[in-house]
Amino acid sequence: MGPIAHVTEFRHDVERRTRGTRRETWLCVFCGFCVDRRGEDRSWVKVASSDRDLESHATLHFVCGKLASGKTTLAKRIADECDAVLFSEDVWLSKLFPGEIVDFRDYLSRSARFRSAIAPHVQSLLRHGVSVVFDFGGNVPQERAWVRSLCDPEKVRLVLHYLRASDEVCKRRLRRRNDERPDGSQPTTDEEFDAITKYFVPPDAAEGFVVKEYDADLLHRASD
Repeated sequence: MGPIAHVTEFRHDVERRTRGTRRETWLCVFCGFCVDRRGEDRSWVKVASSDRDLESHATLHFVCGKLASGKTTLAKRIADECDAVLFSEDVWLSKLFPGEIVDFRDYLSRSARFRSAIAPHVQSLLRHGVSVVFDFGGNVPQERAWVRSLCDPEKVRLVLHYLRASDEVCKRRLRRRNDERPDGSQPTTDEEFDAITKYFVPPDAAEGFVVKEYDADLLHRASD
């Protein structure tokens, strides 16, 4: 299976590792940190993992998946679990360019401006040891290369979270999203979904990313 780790449910947010009788260590399935639980006050402390010293290493997490596969939901969960700063592109674009995005070409133009603006800020956060989560940036090789360019490989850990999802699952979620209209979302038809999805390129092992892979249908059934 190589570098690909399958994570299909949120039922276990952390995997328990017991060492001794008075201390418990847990491994976060999202960022690989061990955390030390002491007493009953649920005070959690990040410590270095056994296989790599991560105390001084920030992590840049980014998400790959078709439209409406659940990227933002997953990114929020990762940010919460890893105590990271979340950048949700749809929310930022809706605030920065209200009413300006009416088609895919508009999105590409505004997205490029947004990413150019946040890049130095993200790099500064990472240099100072603050982990970051993108709910975007993983859907085509060019985007993934841009995300990689933000990282110093000696100081920043890069993790790609890949949501596998059928078109049927995504369209079902898309219709629900159109009804609920969460912050930053735009109404999208099935035809627009098909037009956008044709550009989607799943990650390839040759790109060399550390990939955590999820079954979107199982993930959302577990969390609903």
